[in-house]
Amino acid sequence: MSKHFHCYLLRSMNPRNPLSTYIGFTTNPTKRIRRHNGEIKGGAKRTERRGRPWEILVVVHGFGTKKSALRFEWAWQNTWKSYSVAPLIGDRRRELRHKRGPAVKLKCCYLLLHSADWSAEGLSLHYPREDMKAYTLKKGFLSLFAEYSEVPEGVVEEIKALEDQPHAYEDLQSDVEE
Repeated sequence: MSKHFHCYLLRSMNPRNPLSTYIGFTTNPTKRIRRHNGEIKGGAKRTERRGRPWEILVVVHGFGTKKSALRFEWAWQNTWKSYSVAPLIGDRRRELRHKRGPAVKLKCCYLLLHSADWSAEGLSLHYPREDMKAYTLKKGFLSLFAEYSEVPEGVVEEIKALEDQPHAYEDLQSDVEE
């Protein structure tokens, strides 16, 4: 069975932290969200301190290698200094340095998907619910680098419950084994 590599965007559901987000890498998004929320051991330290409960806003799926997924994760976390988006938006990428919130982080994902580094990788975006996709209609998303408000050609967007996404069959088996 081949490994699936994913990057994901979490958003805090805590009303005191509405702009808190977390970007990560995993081979098992279902188990990973449980870890971030403290249901099982092993979540990231940054998600323990504040923001709980977390929910997955989007999963980027289809990376060919772990290295590619980890590079995407870093670029997504650091879009403002990523050379991947420099050919697209040049020095305007510095505008991203202090911007926060789920809509902004989703726009950063779209920028990366347009970049030469990942546009040909055959990636797909999986939103767990319809309202998650609605972040692409928010003002913060649409106004920031408006020319990149659509996913590039070849990127598939799907609305699927987390347990119905491509990684799910592995996740359900590994949850039973724990």
